Amino acid sequence: MGLTSLKELKHLTEQERAALEEFVARVRESHEGEITCITLFGSKARGDFDEESDLDLLMVVERPNGQLWDDVVAIEMDLMLKYDVVISSLIMSYGNYEWHRQHRAPLYRNVEKEGVELWTSTPRPS
Repeated sequence: MGLTSLKELKHLTEQERAALEEFVARVRESHEGEITCITLFGSKARGDFDEESDLDLLMVVERPNGQLWDDVVAIEMDLMLKYDVVISSLIMSYGNYEWHRQHRAPLYRNVEKEGVELWTSTPRPS
């Protein structure tokens, strides 16, 4: 992945940083055992955003389920109201993500090239 720290993204506003930090904390609190990683990607990760850009997140999980989806949407809505930012999460199963990786699908290539890992269940090898 590209950058490995939220602190390296100097172009994010204080509200965006706070929203991302709180998003990760709240999702981990309720679903940590289910989540493999949470990665920021897209224009906010690359730095070529405009005023309409949102915070694109990829969440890789063991098995997506209805409760996880509902909780993530509720957290996104709460943070949108609290910080005036829009978070758009893509929740993908680990198996689906591996398929994208094996086939070098465009989404995988973009996440690998520009993604900023916000949290992972296991450290990546250096």
